Amino acid sequence: MPGQRLFLIIENPKERMTYTDLFEGMGFLVDAVPEGSDALTYVLSQKPAVVVADDSTPGFSALDFLKQAADSDIGVPKTIILTPDPVVDYAVSLIQHGAMDYLIKPVDLRQLELSVKKSLAAAISPLPAEKEKTVQHKAVQIITKDHRMENLLKLAARVADSSASVLIQGESGT
Repeated sequence: MPGQRLFLIIENPKERMTYTDLFEGMGFLVDAVPEGSDALTYVLSQKPAVVVADDSTPGFSALDFLKQAADSDIGVPKTIILTPDPVVDYAVSLIQHGAMDYLIKPVDLRQLELSVKKSLAAAISPLPAEKEKTVQHKAVQIITKDHRMENLLKLAARVADSSASVLIQGESGT
């Protein structure tokens, strides 16, 4: 971690300073901005180890950023999205497009620190998602009339293309 760059996109000055202090304490070189219109340009030129961004920052759309980064030469950086508005479908979409984590504000600083550490530890390829897929998955047909099983299959389909680890818990049976 020492000496690695972290790009912080946070509008609120107090939050920006708090997060900057946290990340500098972790050994990062922090570049913090109050708006996100030049986020992709910065990432392409500076290649930070991690991007932490508030999705409500003016001039910044997390989903657009991730999609544009995926189309670039460097691919999607390790990105953690902070949001005041938790929406499950949006969170799933962000994860499918390469976000490492999606945290709901107000963010616990220990949770944010852990998320950054986990992001750095993750062995994610810097290639865009479309370029790294080389294996085609064969479709499996499961026949069921149980609505819980149908919901489970829908959930699995929604997260199947994500690089995130997903744990689905419940009873096993035969």
